[in-house]
Parts: sequence; C-alpha cells; structure tokens
Amino acid sequence: MKDTILFPVIYVIVFVSVLLVLCVFNIIHTVGVRASLLPVFSRDFVSILVPHAVSVMFLLALFFTNFFILIRLQRKPGIRFLSFIVITACCFILFLCGYSYIQSNVTQASPAAAATPAELAESQPARKLYNFRNGALYFEVRQGNRVQNIVVVNNSPATPDITRYTAGSLSVSRGSVVLNTEGPSADHFDFQPSEGTSSLFLADSVIAGLISNYQKLESILGQLYLTRRAEFYLFSLSLFFVILAAGFFMRLSRWALFNAFFYLFAVMLIFLFNNFIMYTVIPELKKIIGQSIILSIIPSIVLLILGVTFFLLDFLLLPQPGYGRKRFSV
Repeated sequence: MKDTILFPVIYVIVFVSVLLVLCVFNIIHTVGVRASLLPVFSRDFVSILVPHAVSVMFLLALFFTNFFILIRLQRKPGIRFLSFIVITACCFILFLCGYSYIQSNVTQASPAAAATPAELAESQPARKLYNFRNGALYFEVRQGNRVQNIVVVNNSPATPDITRYTAGSLSVSRGSVVLNTEGPSADHFDFQPSEGTSSLFLADSVIAGLISNYQKLESILGQLYLTRRAEFYLFSLSLFFVILAAGFFMRLSRWALFNAFFYLFAVMLIFLFNNFIMYTVIPELKKIIGQSIILSIIPSIVLLILGVTFFLLDFLLLPQPGYGRKRFSV
C-alpha cells in the first residue's frame, strides 16, 4: 500500500527532473553552438529560451515520465490495480494543468490567428512567446504594428541564429507573419504558421519519421484544445490511458531491456496508428458521409478500445509480477 501512496509524489519528482534535463538539452541545442552570441545574452533571452524549451519539451517529458514510472510499477507495484489508476490520474491531471498553462502563456501562431494585420494586432500582445514553423518571436513593447525589444529565434537549417533587435514592425503576407527590423542590423523575417513544435534533429532517417509523427500528435492536441475542448479532453485521456496500459509489453518476458524496447516500439506504433486514422481514414470517411460528430471522436474511441484491450491482457491474462518472475525463471 505504501508504494501505491508514494506514486503521485514520485511521478511529480520524475516529471520535473525529466523536463529539466530536456529543457537544458533544448537550450544547449538552440544556443550552445553559437558562442559568438554569448556576450549579448541578457534577461530578455532567458525570458524567451526557457518558456520556449518548456513548451517544446513538455509533452515529450510526460511520455518519458510514463516510461520510467512503468518501470517502477513492475518492480514495486504496491496494490497494482490501484497503482495503475493513481498513475493514470496523475498523468492526466498534470497534462491538463501544464498544457493549459502553456497554451495560456505561450501562444502558438496559426493561419486563423494571423490572417490580417488587424487580427495580428489583436491576437499577438507583447511579452508572450510565439512559436512558428521556422522559429520563435518575442517582443517587450507593442504599439499597433510597431514592436520594440525584439528577440528572434531562427530555426532555419541553413542559417540558425538567435538575434536581438531594438525595434521593428509586423505585418501579414500570404498567411505568414512578417517582421521588418530597424537599425544598423536591419533584417527581414517571414514566420510561417506552425504545424508543431521545432524538432531536435534534422535528418532524413527513421528518427525524422518518428519526429514527424510526434509533431503531428502535438498538432492534433493543439488544434483540439483551441477548437473543440471536449474532444481534447476525451482524446488526451484516451491517449495517455493506452500509453500506460501498453505497459503490459514490459511484462512479456524476463529480459527487462527487451521489454523496455518492445514497449517503446509499441508506443511509436500507437502514434503511427493514431496519425493514420486522423490524417488518412477520417478524411476519406468525410468524403463519403460528410461532417459528423461521430467521425471526430472515432480516434479517441479507437485508442480507448485499444487501451482497454491492453489493460485486460495485463491484469487478467498475464500473471502478477511476483508469480511472473518465478514462471519465467524456469
């Protein structure tokens, strides 16, 4: 029982630790290779880098936390069924609180929010971090379309950079946010609407495919949060439930390392399967039967059914941890 009671505390501690490590890695990745910029670092740069890192790494930190917590669940399950419920509740509550806070303080740019200069002026106040597909933008002061104390993070693979400007002006062109800076180092930036957070790696490889699927998942969550809040709650609950229920893959054999890799592979397949439903199956069904509330919740229902299947396999078919170790040791 004691192990079950400790799970909420352990979950929060592990999550904060993982998020801190990932944020440090993200910041180093953003500015660590640009030593020439160190003399101009100031509090303004910290105010953009830290929120940006948290917004990029929050969801990933939650997934890694679930992985580590599931490892502990295999070793010290306490009352295993109750422990699973506690872990799921901790994950969902932490996600909702953290995600809502990030969305309230770190605005994601979108074509709808930046359609005209007038809408741009209304939707983008000062002292917020704005993430775009090819970078991020922060400014301290705004008067109309005039902005001051600007920090620009340029994620372009050709010329990655982070720069500070005194003043500039904002406008909109073809759905993109355009920034024209002023002064001796005047420059021009064309920020493209974001379809997900910036990735850690740029490579045409399996890793790039995994990152693409992860970014699509982030994009789905962002769109649902902004447009259909009830579906956002249902989808996120189904998503984390199936990810945690997939922990039964970590009990398939006596080889812990094999089980861990098998679990991670299963989670990647869940992401891929969900994106296939969202971006391939649902659009085709809409062509046949048109818009329907049932279609919008199909991905959540499918994930929920998959999660219940994993849950039953884990708790009804597989032996309890103690008995399982004896059985697999034969």
